[in-house]
Amino acid sequence: MTPASPSAPGLDRVLLLGPGAGALALALRAAQSDDTPETRWAWDAHDTPEALETAVRVGAGPRLRLLLLVADRPVAAEAAQEQAFRHALGALGLAYQVIYPLAGDHAAAVRQALGLAPAAPRRLRPRWACQDCLDPACEHRLFQDLLAQRAGVLTAAGPSPGPAAAA
Repeated sequence: MTPASPSAPGLDRVLLLGPGAGALALALRAAQSDDTPETRWAWDAHDTPEALETAVRVGAGPRLRLLLLVADRPVAAEAAQEQAFRHALGALGLAYQVIYPLAGDHAAAVRQALGLAPAAPRRLRPRWACQDCLDPACEHRLFQDLLAQRAGVLTAAGPSPGPAAAA
């Protein structure tokens, strides 16, 4: 199958943004076949935010998905570019989804975000007790809540009416 063009009618358009977006769009187009759900997507990309306004205006509509590709640990240049994209998207008032790589792979994360791949199983949070927590802010908050309970400000149903309301 010929890769879908970004302007193909009847396709939902995905605009990948950020470093490596162009190469990723090419790879996703090349991976499409007639028997996969990916054939309904037209892939486009911009590695820099300069032409973003024109690209969005051309493909604007309810079927446009903006995906900002970010790195787990970006270097200074990538972080600056990410901020430039965020600023440009915010200035245009556009909704977008931030895509972090899954095990270093943006393609898998993009497929997952579009519902083309199953979501990874959710990891259960480890169980711990408060005595194992070393977060000072958490400890302070718990202490303040305890003091408020002793003063009768909090109950299981929420704040108590206080002595003035009881009279």
